[in-house]
Amino acid sequence: MSPTHDTPAGDKLVTSPDPGGEGEGRSSAESQASAAEHAPTFAQEMARIPYEPLLGAEKKLIVGSLLLGLVLLIVLYGLSQLFFTVPAAGH
Repeated sequence: MSPTHDTPAGDKLVTSPDPGGEGEGRSSAESQASAAEHAPTFAQEMARIPYEPLLGAEKKLIVGSLLLGLVLLIVLYGLSQLFFTVPAAGH
């Protein structure tokens, strides 16, 4: 029988026997397949995480970063039009 360990969430983890072939006589592929069946999916793990709203400081940082990016984009576009103009074709 495999040893079990309690996790902080209260779930039981079953550790598999060492890969040397000793243990319950199952092949490595079978033990990996059974472990994959019982492993929680990404969606299950995400569903377990409680919702945490953004703090006011975090909202200000996000808005400030977006505004800074927009302002720099406009400034760089203006500088490129001022210093790197392309002459009209045919002249």
